[in-house]
Amino acid sequence: MPKSPEKSSSLSPKVMFSSLGEQARAAALSIIGQGDLRPWAALEYEDPTDNWPANLPRAYSIRTLLSNAKRQEHLSQLPLSSDLDIFNNCPVLIYCLDYMQNRLYDGLSTTQEQRRSVSTYLISFWSSVLSVDCPDLVFSQSAPHEIADFALFVLCLNREIPWITLQYNPWGHRLVRLSADANGNLISTPIGISGIKSFCTMPPQAKFVEGLLAEFRQTNAWEDRNDIKSAKSIRPRSRLLHYLMVLLKASLKGVLLRDNSIERALLHLHNIKRSSNSTSFEADLRSNYIYFPLNYQPELTSCPLGGGFCDQLLAIRSIAAELPEGWFVFVKEHPGQYLGHSYGYLGRTKLFYSQLNSINKVKLVSSDIHSQQLIDSSKLVATLTGSAGYEALARSKSVITFGDVWYNEVEGCFRVYKPSDVKLALQHALNYKIVSTNVDSIFHEIAQQSLPFFGEKSSALNYHYPWDTRNETQAMEEFFRAISTRNLTEFSI
Repeated sequence: MPKSPEKSSSLSPKVMFSSLGEQARAAALSIIGQGDLRPWAALEYEDPTDNWPANLPRAYSIRTLLSNAKRQEHLSQLPLSSDLDIFNNCPVLIYCLDYMQNRLYDGLSTTQEQRRSVSTYLISFWSSVLSVDCPDLVFSQSAPHEIADFALFVLCLNREIPWITLQYNPWGHRLVRLSADANGNLISTPIGISGIKSFCTMPPQAKFVEGLLAEFRQTNAWEDRNDIKSAKSIRPRSRLLHYLMVLLKASLKGVLLRDNSIERALLHLHNIKRSSNSTSFEADLRSNYIYFPLNYQPELTSCPLGGGFCDQLLAIRSIAAELPEGWFVFVKEHPGQYLGHSYGYLGRTKLFYSQLNSINKVKLVSSDIHSQQLIDSSKLVATLTGSAGYEALARSKSVITFGDVWYNEVEGCFRVYKPSDVKLALQHALNYKIVSTNVDSIFHEIAQQSLPFFGEKSSALNYHYPWDTRNETQAMEEFFRAISTRNLTEFSI
């Protein structure tokens, strides 16, 4: 496996920054300007030179790379054969790279050949780039999921270049090293920074953890949170507006230039909504069942964080195959899947619901029932990476996860890496007795390791955190300075 060149211990690491938010980018530039950090490159969705210095050694636009990949623009240099080995050595990672291209084709189906050609182009492009010069590490504000950056991530794994990112949780973000196991499942390993409290100007306090736990531990007093509000927002009275928003979103990406694109988008959205509604049923909460809330798609929480289970039907089939007679999997659609302002209509097809309803012991339940009711009456909760997982743990209900998520280390949570793991995970989860004080302790520990939202003001305010832009900027500058002084060996797994 090719490795990056030897690093000089006397110099700060050369860092490639990927998809930073506005405040984080400003903080990084401030530290670079002080000479405490060496930028190697920037990778942004739009033209990086609009926000980064023009003299940055390398700058890449995700949008341009995707456009070139779809057109199969000529590459100036051939990739290394050892990098092309990943198509054989990392099939799950390549599968995710192909799968996340759903968002590239609004209202249109594509062949596997078309998707694989994009993936091959991107892998070849990054191989040639890294052959010329290697960063010491890559830092991204979230897990790579914009296709072009995920291709780079796969190459960094192959070349053992550390990929450092932030893992979201209800109290902020934890610094993690992102890697993958032999089966291609993503794994986040928390990285501690000495003196973290010195630059967390608003460290998560116990009251925020206790407040969230108290909310999830309410009994029969559930509020209409996002799952119900989202479902209500797409009732028939707003259906026309919903369609118009989808079409506007599609048109902005150039879909209207394609043949029959309007008809395709409308029929696609209408048929999916009709299919999901017509096949759902009112759940009998007295049944023996596993609750499986679907993750939104397309989104990073399902792909790539779900690995091979980004095809959620695979996870559902794996559970159903191990259930005794008389047991069911109750599946609930994600409430945001059909909101007009997003791309949820690309994440489901009529075939998806047909396949779902053909699986023995699987029932698609009505979207009107509150998720916490389904959690409380279930035998356990299974999810890729959904918030229902930590809600269940807070309510002393065991959880099986199929992806990389922050609460995997919480007592009572069992991660599945491949379908054959499900049988043993079910046995352990169904017999496990959660000690709520142990859950509380781990929640508090994770919160104390987290930076408060790293420039995401809306998320902070949503969770009732105090917000001060000046203090946040200072905290992020201290964060990047801490990275610049770290020995790279500390980032190894």
